[in-house]
Amino acid sequence: MKKRILYVAMLSFVYVTVNAQVFNPADNHSTLKERKQQKILSLLKKGYATSYKTKHTTESKIDSITFEIQVDGEWQLSSVVNFSYSEENPQETSSMKIFYDGNWTPIQKNELYVNSENRIDSTLDYEYFEGEYVLTGYEKFFYDSEQRLDSVHNYGFYADDDFYDEYYVFTHSSADSILFTYNYNGLEFGAAVTETGQGYLINRDSNLYQFFENNIGTKSRAIYFDYSFDELVNPANDITMYVSFEYAEWSNDDYIPVEKSTFVYNEDVTQLVSGKDQMFMNGSWEDITDYIFNYNNNLLSVVETTEYDGDDLYKSRQLISYKNITSNDQELKLTGYKLSQNYPNPFNPNTIIKYSIPVSSNVSIEIYNMLGQKMSTILNEFKKEGPHEIKFDASSLPSGVYMYRLKADAFVETKLMTLIK
Repeated sequence: MKKRILYVAMLSFVYVTVNAQVFNPADNHSTLKERKQQKILSLLKKGYATSYKTKHTTESKIDSITFEIQVDGEWQLSSVVNFSYSEENPQETSSMKIFYDGNWTPIQKNELYVNSENRIDSTLDYEYFEGEYVLTGYEKFFYDSEQRLDSVHNYGFYADDDFYDEYYVFTHSSADSILFTYNYNGLEFGAAVTETGQGYLINRDSNLYQFFENNIGTKSRAIYFDYSFDELVNPANDITMYVSFEYAEWSNDDYIPVEKSTFVYNEDVTQLVSGKDQMFMNGSWEDITDYIFNYNNNLLSVVETTEYDGDDLYKSRQLISYKNITSNDQELKLTGYKLSQNYPNPFNPNTIIKYSIPVSSNVSIEIYNMLGQKMSTILNEFKKEGPHEIKFDASSLPSGVYMYRLKADAFVETKLMTLIK
């Protein structure tokens, strides 16, 4: 089953925070993608809303998250996620690699794009396959004139030719009440799947309530405590955030609890102390996972988890390191390379793509569809330093969302454009 719950931003961050396990690179790549995606979607379906939020309001940002598992009482490396930042889009990039058989192997990369209002514009998800990163999914956010979330388009692959294509459309009936509809089309194990649903969200008493019902009979309620709808689309947050929630499903004319997560803060509500995941079984709550949070110089440095599976315990931990980002940091300096948003956008059938390079070099611009297939190369030649532009004629292409990718020396940047005929 695919996710049947409100879209939660930063899918890949959800994945890396809760799924720090060892993968075997010798596995079939399609199986690996499927296993990863199913894990993410099952967590979202259950209401899990944890994500890493970098410290945009301070000089400290997350540099890396190293994952370890405990085997026979000793901690062993599992995987690591490295973060990089820029004043230009993508403003944040994360890349994950796993430690297997004494070697590090890349596995995925994610890019975060932010609009002029400092809200999430889009995210691109890549899988590492046969020596390069291959685009496997994207999430695009659309806003109304008041910068309220209007809709979300989520598209990507599961495995082989299987894909998902889903939309959320939001109607802001009041300041604290939001209606939404859900449409899903996909190919799962070679079979076409379609689903529709509707629900609403309410900001009430500093909590976010979500009610949802679909056309196959699922009806659910999720409560996100000390959380608001606006935080879903705002990439800036003061602390690394875990969200307490409770998830219930409708049965026998009532909402029956299924599971919940509870996180405890210190007295001044500045630092997480502990947390717990629980499932409601046989009339009572049973512990599934315990969390312990430790800090270094007031920054979250270690998240240790204990998962319960009958009489077995599975222990893992996340080691978080930070780096100071200042206006003089080389990583945040403008590089001189720039790929602008095409104009007009949407377009039919012609649009202009502008770019600039700081040194003379060979430049290529390639057009891809959302299946990751290259449709054309509109530029591949040596260009002098400075600003340039090129006209793209898409008269031979059908309507849809496309990517255009600029490559110049080691610089690579990708943006989305929409063709409407």
